[in-house]
Amino acid sequence: MMNMIKVTKKKKQISGLLLVFVLFGLLIFTGLSGRNTYSYDLVRYESGWGYDIKKEGNVIIRQEFVPGVAGKQGFSQKSDARIVARQVIYKLQNGNMPTIQAKELSELID
Repeated sequence: MMNMIKVTKKKKQISGLLLVFVLFGLLIFTGLSGRNTYSYDLVRYESGWGYDIKKEGNVIIRQEFVPGVAGKQGFSQKSDARIVARQVIYKLQNGNMPTIQAKELSELID
């Protein structure tokens, strides 16, 4: 009878430990996947190409004009808008301000 009680306690302990590991794994997985909640859409405006940055499907940044440059001119190339949009997302994912300065812009697309 004592052996059955010990075996039952061990099974409960093992089950409890297994549950803790599964929950811990789920927390890690959802935390890592939550990092990729940003996306972008490239948009053609009258002035050229721009982009929308989305978080969980909601637009949080609408960039119609080339950032870091005086005037209201869009990107002439769709690929340039894509490069800058990706850089903005990279900054957001790493907890940085999503600003693009003129020098950084020239390093990205020149």
